[in-house]
Amino acid sequence: MPKRCPLYIILAKYTSDLFVVRINKYDFSGNRRHHAYVVRDIFVNNLTLDNYAAQRLELVLRNQYIYYISAAYVPSCMLLIISYLTYYFDVEDFSNRVTVALTSLLVLATLFSELVGGLPKTSYLKLIDIWFLGCIIANFLMVMCLVIIDKRRKEGVEEGSKSQWVVNRVVPQGRVDGGGMKAQGRRGVSRAQLNAILKIAIPVVFGVFVILYCAFVMSALSG
Repeated sequence: MPKRCPLYIILAKYTSDLFVVRINKYDFSGNRRHHAYVVRDIFVNNLTLDNYAAQRLELVLRNQYIYYISAAYVPSCMLLIISYLTYYFDVEDFSNRVTVALTSLLVLATLFSELVGGLPKTSYLKLIDIWFLGCIIANFLMVMCLVIIDKRRKEGVEEGSKSQWVVNRVVPQGRVDGGGMKAQGRRGVSRAQLNAILKIAIPVVFGVFVILYCAFVMSALSG
């Protein structure tokens, strides 16, 4: 969707009944192609602002989508894939898994900072801000899930014990049952099972985010 950048030229010292501003010939002598946008056209209109003669110069700009795809979307997706691949590492290798995921998170945050630093400052979230925030949150959650999987080992929930139960509490029985003790608990989920669940859940959740983001971008461009 083209963006319009207006520029007003006003002769503020004299009113329009004494002087009239007219631009007969105009041209764009600079480079029309920038790394983020292209100057498509120029329009000039005659105006009168508060009884002063003026000219409205309007530049029609078009975003360079290839720049954002190559500099933002492709690298961020590759970093997320690297973090996701840690779930295919050995479950026992927590050190390497969390190191790779944290490195990917730090690189992603640095990429976001450098890219946004070259864009105009706004008080609202831009589309590129929403994308990077979603990617950073997704990467952070993947790191948290790796920590949770490793915590299962410290709690003693290991693989290969499908019938294992984790005791939550022990409650006393009534006199009818002989006054004994009864253990209440739940079936434990091993680290391998939790890792397998996250292998499926992470792409599904991020895929929903991508679909919603694309729908929001299309609606913004069409509007």
